[in-house]
Amino acid sequence: MPQPEDNQDMADQRHDLLSRSLDRREAIYQFAVAGLALGAGMKPDSLLAQAAEERLLRVTESTLADADPHRPTDVPGSILMFNLYDFLVTAPRGAGPVTPSLATAWAVSDDARTYTFTLRNDVVFHDGTLLTADDVVFSLGRIKAIKRGFSSLFANVNAAEALDAATVKFTLAVPSAPFLASLVRLAIVNKKLAVANKAAGDFGELGDYGQAYMTRNDAGSGPYILTRHEAQQETAMTLNERHFRRPSNKTPTRVSLRFGLEAATVRNLLARHELELTRVSLPPEVLLSASRAPGVKLAQDRGSTQFHFKLNTTRAPMDDIEFRRAVVLGYDYEAHHSLLNLAGVASGFPARGPIPQGVLGYDPDKPVPKRDLAAAKAALAKSKYKSDEYPISLMFVREFAQVEKYALLFQKSMADLGINVEIAPTPWAQYQQLVTKPETTPHVNCIYVALTTPDVDSLFYPSYHSSAGGTYFSMQWLKDNDIDAALDKGRTILDAKARETHYRALAETISNLYCAIYAYEQVNVIAHQDYVWAPFIENMQNAVPIFGGNFQFAAMEIRK
Repeated sequence: MPQPEDNQDMADQRHDLLSRSLDRREAIYQFAVAGLALGAGMKPDSLLAQAAEERLLRVTESTLADADPHRPTDVPGSILMFNLYDFLVTAPRGAGPVTPSLATAWAVSDDARTYTFTLRNDVVFHDGTLLTADDVVFSLGRIKAIKRGFSSLFANVNAAEALDAATVKFTLAVPSAPFLASLVRLAIVNKKLAVANKAAGDFGELGDYGQAYMTRNDAGSGPYILTRHEAQQETAMTLNERHFRRPSNKTPTRVSLRFGLEAATVRNLLARHELELTRVSLPPEVLLSASRAPGVKLAQDRGSTQFHFKLNTTRAPMDDIEFRRAVVLGYDYEAHHSLLNLAGVASGFPARGPIPQGVLGYDPDKPVPKRDLAAAKAALAKSKYKSDEYPISLMFVREFAQVEKYALLFQKSMADLGINVEIAPTPWAQYQQLVTKPETTPHVNCIYVALTTPDVDSLFYPSYHSSAGGTYFSMQWLKDNDIDAALDKGRTILDAKARETHYRALAETISNLYCAIYAYEQVNVIAHQDYVWAPFIENMQNAVPIFGGNFQFAAMEIRK
């Protein structure tokens, strides 16, 4: 059996092989760029000056993302979306309303069903095509038609109409409080390019709406241009110098997202200054070791993320509320909270129910949950199931190193109640497939969830509405007519104070269904080189409150 030092030697050898492979690809890339530049008439000394000015940002990522902005709902997909595409509005840093982006202004009708947006007239897509209102109309029609990604956010939108090249009107079925916030997920795509690259599909003359092409190519106008998208290796982006938000002289000129790196490799790359920033969570011991390397620092990546154990309410014994009550009350919250110190940096704090701190409906006076073993045993005694009648399956995402500790803590907590838990670490791609059906969704599912837009509806509706089943948000498979009605009503309440009251009450109702354990609010601990600056690194109050929002690379700087 290999000893620990042997494992370390092997990890270092793998790192060296990987590093040489990356170096070779880097050299090939630079030769290709040089060839294109020379072909365009650029002088060799200009090439040298350009190479000297390059600001490279290399970032760890968990897996290759779908580059089509209207399909994915995960963090890797969101990061590509926010960097390759533009939106009518953008999410704020910290609390506050959405801010103008492609739209410079908008007007709302008296009945709150019509929104008319005025667009910038100086935005071009990466292929040089001018962005117009027709592209906005096409983008809405596309996401609604393919019914993937965040399409449910726009179910209430009846139509979009281009009034002229720089004016577009949206008509809603009913007034919608979260509508403006939902637009941070409507990426505007290049209609001409998508149609030109359509394949055979289910959408008549529009074929597949360009899905096969856009999965691996970009059709955006965003601050970065996709240049390489290789499975299990790298996604590369170059700075869009023509973007309407002019980059600074410190903005990264090239970004490399690298996949599948082992923790030991990440540590070594950081120490050798061959990696600028981590996004994927690392084990505490690796973070601590990395932070000891000269020039490497730890920081907190905070958004609106909570860690949940979601309980599948359709599978016995979790279909019984008393059994679920026993599980929720029997979990050892205090032990969990003691695990949140990573290498001396706080990686979270206790949650107070299903709404994250700083989000409309959050109740700061709600008590922090504590374990109540006596009450858990009393609930179990009322259940129609015996504690050992069914083995409980628990699934967690294998790529999240720290989560295994939470899974083991859950197993230990349930053992005190006589409940047997079988743990299954699962790759993220397989995880997403399993949760598409209630019968294949395990009893207990460990997951990080967060707001997808700045509005609480973007967390609650996909998590608890019966029409939203089939994603990692909705692994409870809750089917409750009263909850559905309350969620639908919440979308139509326009008064902020009335919405606050409504969502506080709804959060309490959902909590009392015991369909999840709301374990803690996550602050992801990351490692970075000291020459990398980002708004959220400087001050957590500058964090963007939607997942993936902090990794907008045009807002970062390389300060060498």
